[in-house]
Amino acid sequence: RKKASEKGPPKPQQQQHQHQHHTQGASRSHDPRHWLGSERDALRRALLLFGVGRWDCVHTGLLNFHRGCEKTQEEATDACWHLLQALEAFVQVPEDKVFLQQLLQPVAHRGAITTPGFHWNKLHGKMVSRLRVLEEIRQAMEALQQPPVFAAFMAVVAAIPTTQLPASWWSIKSDLGLLYGTWKHGYANYDEMKKDPEFMHLFGLTPSDPAVGGREVKEAGEGAASHPPQHGGQQQQQQQEPQLEQQQGEQQQQQQQ
Repeated sequence: RKKASEKGPPKPQQQQHQHQHHTQGASRSHDPRHWLGSERDALRRALLLFGVGRWDCVHTGLLNFHRGCEKTQEEATDACWHLLQALEAFVQVPEDKVFLQQLLQPVAHRGAITTPGFHWNKLHGKMVSRLRVLEEIRQAMEALQQPPVFAAFMAVVAAIPTTQLPASWWSIKSDLGLLYGTWKHGYANYDEMKKDPEFMHLFGLTPSDPAVGGREVKEAGEGAASHPPQHGGQQQQQQQEPQLEQQQGEQQQQQQQ
């Protein structure tokens, strides 16, 4: 106290400098365009849940992971591009570098993309592997809109030996449900898939099963991280089931012969 009193009141220039520093810090903390570190982390999680190009789902995931975030979808998309460009410095595998450059191709003409706020952290080269899987799922879901592709896909899945199935009750519908469930709820978001009435029966579950909470679940899509457009997979699957059964019967006869 004595030392503080000896210094006396701050000089006018010091007061002005302190006031400017305080107001600048306050403006940064209240600027909605400024990305907080926690918002960066939430966006990174959302991107690794849905992948590049699923911007509506990524934005919804951001808002779910970080309550109170006011970023728009456009701001979230730009921040994702910023993240991918920052990720390039952590990628060592040549194939991963090429893949990451392909993902960044849509914004190559924009040069370096920056977004105001905290620096990105928790970036590592292994993120590229996740992004590659999500990109393959995105392309697969788009391709399955074509009936010939869907029929070929179901035929390939039907030909998988039963000894390689993850469970005795696993079926072709389970494979299709896992693919579409990942598209709808995000990578490895199995709890949401199990609670979704659209998928639970494909995984041998019922609404009263302890794995889904042992209580009535929400209606399909309610509370989900995203609501992707319908892909017509269920209707196409019903149309292909008789053909698949015939193909399976022919394969069994050939094996017996």
